[in-house]
Amino acid sequence: MPDGATDVVIKVRGREPENLVYGTTTARSDLPLEFGSHYLGICFRPGQSRHFLNATASELTDRSEPGKGLLRFELASIPEAIPSGDVFRRLNEVLERFVIKNPPIRTKIDDVIQFVEVAKGNVQIRDAADMFGKCDRQFQRVFLETVGINPKLFSMIMRFQHASTLIASSPLSLSRIATECGYADQSHMTHDFTRLASKPPTALVRNDVVFLQDLLRPTLQNELS
Repeated sequence: MPDGATDVVIKVRGREPENLVYGTTTARSDLPLEFGSHYLGICFRPGQSRHFLNATASELTDRSEPGKGLLRFELASIPEAIPSGDVFRRLNEVLERFVIKNPPIRTKIDDVIQFVEVAKGNVQIRDAADMFGKCDRQFQRVFLETVGINPKLFSMIMRFQHASTLIASSPLSLSRIATECGYADQSHMTHDFTRLASKPPTALVRNDVVFLQDLLRPTLQNELS
């Protein structure tokens, strides 16, 4: 499902690993799984793939590319750790070593992305541009390069993510969820869901939602407790 993030998927069958980098998507994508293969995913928060990949996010939007030449860190030791169940510790070590050697540099665009995330997409793009502190054209260009989509679509996806989580995790009616998430009405929510998930909210079952890389779940849990 669209989530504004860039992912790395490691597929292992036998001793031959395959690394694929998936750019942020603008619509639902159904990907077949191969029987007998192991899959491991790394999800980079929106805008953060720039620290780990040799490509801008906009170069990967709605695309998947082999990891060779794109990944700035080495994954050769990961497949051998899968049978032992030690794969997540090994992966954390690989990424931690990389980050220590290549500390991420926070910029103004990170503040803007966080602003949109915290607001669950309910922001005025003009406010986001003002926070960036440059002309609108430069803001749009940097945001697209960093996240892979424009600020308006990213805001729509963040609101969709929040609404999807509420549908899966709360007893609220769809009309109440639409109001809680800042949609003009339930019809507006249905329109966005049809565009992003290829199905209306009424057809979004829990088995679909659990695949969403929900960045807002801790916030949601606090709201519902």
